[in-house]
Amino acid sequence: MPSTISNLLTNFTFRQSPQLKNNFSRLPKLNNNVMNYTKLEAAYNLTRLVMNYTGKIEFQRYDITFGTGWSVGYGEPSGPCKIHDACGTFSSCNDQNLPPCKCLPGFHPKSLPDNSSGERFNGCFGKTASCERKDIAFLNLTNVEIGSSDTPVDVESEEECQSKCLNKCPQCQAYSYNTKMSDRNPPACLIWTRNLPTLKEHSPQSGISLSVRLLISDIASNARTCEPCGTTVVPYPLSTGPNCGDPLSFELNCDNSTGEVSFTMPGLGPNRVAKINSDERKLIIQIQGPYICDDKENQRVQLDSPFSVTNWCFGQDKIEVSWLAPLEPLCHNSSDCNDWPHSTCNSDSKDGKRRCICNKNYYWNNSTLNCTTMSQESSGRKKPLTLILVVTILTVAFVACMVVFAYLWKRKMAHKEDRGRVRRIRGMYDSEREVKDLIDLEELERDNEGIEVPYYDFETILTATDNFPDANRLGRGGYGPVYKGILPGEHYIAVKRLSNVSSQGLKEFKNEVVLISKLQHRNLVRLRGYCITKDDKILVYEYLPNKSLDTFLFCQFLDALINF
Repeated sequence: MPSTISNLLTNFTFRQSPQLKNNFSRLPKLNNNVMNYTKLEAAYNLTRLVMNYTGKIEFQRYDITFGTGWSVGYGEPSGPCKIHDACGTFSSCNDQNLPPCKCLPGFHPKSLPDNSSGERFNGCFGKTASCERKDIAFLNLTNVEIGSSDTPVDVESEEECQSKCLNKCPQCQAYSYNTKMSDRNPPACLIWTRNLPTLKEHSPQSGISLSVRLLISDIASNARTCEPCGTTVVPYPLSTGPNCGDPLSFELNCDNSTGEVSFTMPGLGPNRVAKINSDERKLIIQIQGPYICDDKENQRVQLDSPFSVTNWCFGQDKIEVSWLAPLEPLCHNSSDCNDWPHSTCNSDSKDGKRRCICNKNYYWNNSTLNCTTMSQESSGRKKPLTLILVVTILTVAFVACMVVFAYLWKRKMAHKEDRGRVRRIRGMYDSEREVKDLIDLEELERDNEGIEVPYYDFETILTATDNFPDANRLGRGGYGPVYKGILPGEHYIAVKRLSNVSSQGLKEFKNEVVLISKLQHRNLVRLRGYCITKDDKILVYEYLPNKSLDTFLFCQFLDALINF
C-alpha cells in the first residue's frame, strides 16, 4: 500500500506496523523531527479517499491544470482475487485464469455458477477424509496467499511439521513450513485446521509454500491422468510427461516452481494455459509477448495432431486451441491397460498400433473415455426412443381429441342455429297463416270489440308514407322500423311496421292494440289506429316533432333545457 494511503488510514499515528513507521520518515519535517504541515498540506491538496458501493477504496486527485476532474491514483481491491475468500472454501483464485475461480485438485464445486449472470463461485467440497498414512498425499503449492493460520507450531524440520499435521488428522487441512515467514529460530510451522479459504495464486512477493492434505488417489500420476500442476488438473488425453496421458498429446509443460502449465506453439514459443475445458476439449492460451491476433503470418502456423487452432482472436492476447476426441489408449503390454477396465492390449485394425481395445460386448466411448457395454448403450438409446414414441402418441391423441371436439361443437352449434331458424320461420308462417285465416273469414272488421281506435286499410298507410321509403324512416326498435307519414288534412303520423321475423301473433297484436288504445294520456304518445294485412301488422301513432323525452334526458346538449 502506498505511504500516501496508509498515512491517511492511520491518521499519521504509525502505531500499527514498522512499514507505516518507515512511511513517517519520508514525510516533510522541520528541525527536531517536527512535521512540516505546510508541505504536508500541499502533498494532500485537492485529494480525497473514497469508498464506493462495492467496498472498493480509491485515492483520487483533482486535476485543476487540465480540468479533467477527479482521477483515480490508487484503488483496492484491484481485482476479484484481492477480495478475501473470493471463491469460497477449498478453491483457488487467479486473475489471469478464465474464469478466475476453480476448485483445488480432489475437490468439486458445491454448485455450478452462472457466469452470464455474474453469479459468485460458491466454494468446493472433497471426499470423506482418510487418516491412513498410506492413503494420504500432500499437494505442494508455491507463491500462494492464504488467511492466517490458526495453529502455529515450533518444529525443527519440515518433516516434523508434516508429522504434526498428520497427527491432527482429520482436522488438519494444510500446513506451511517456510523460513521467510518469520525471523524466529527454529523456523515457523503453520497448520490450518479450519476449512481453507480461497488461495490466491501467483503471488511471488507475498506468497508462501503450502501443502494441502488430499487422498493419494486424487493426485497420483498414472496412465489415465497426470499429476496436477499446481492447482491445474490435467485431464486425459492431455499430458505433461511421457508416463501419463496420451503420448500423442504431450504438448503441455508443467513448471513446478510456479505451478503453471504452458503450451508450446510454433513461432510463439511456450505460453501460459489460462483455461482447460475437458467437456468441450478446448484450451485457452495466453500469449506472453507481442501478438497481433489477425496477423495472417501467425495464422499460417499448423499444430501437430490432435491439436488445432479454432480461434486466433480469443481476446487481444489469447488463442483458443481444441483437440480431437482420443482413440483407445496406447499400450505395450497388458499391465498398461489396468487403468482402463474391460480392455485388453491388442493391435488396432485401424492404424496397426497396440491399444487397449475394449473387450467383447464393449465399445470405446470417447465422451466418457471408458469402455461402455453394448447393453448400456442400447438401453440408453431405447429410453430416448421410448420417450419420443410415448410423447408422439400422446400428442397425436390430444390433437385428435381436439379435432373431434371442435367438429362436435360446430355441429351442435349449427344444429342449434338451424332449430332457431326453423322456429322463427315456423312462427312467421303460423302468424301469416292465422292472419290469412282471419282475413278470409272477414273476422278483422267484425271482430273489433274492445278496440277504441280506427282501422286503416293498407292502401291508406302506403299512400301516407309514400310507400315506406328510407328517407321517411324515423328509426328502428325491437318491434320494427318506424316511418313518418301524413294523412289527408295535414295530420302527421308515425307508422310502426312489424318486422316479418317477429314471432308475435295476431291475437297478441290485437291485445296490444286494445291495451294501448285504452292507455291514452297526455304524457303518452297517442295511438291513432292500426292496420292488418296478410303480410303486415302496423300501428299508427301521432307524430312527435320534438322527439321523445329520452332524447332530452340522455343528450349531453339538450339535458340543460330540463329544469327538473
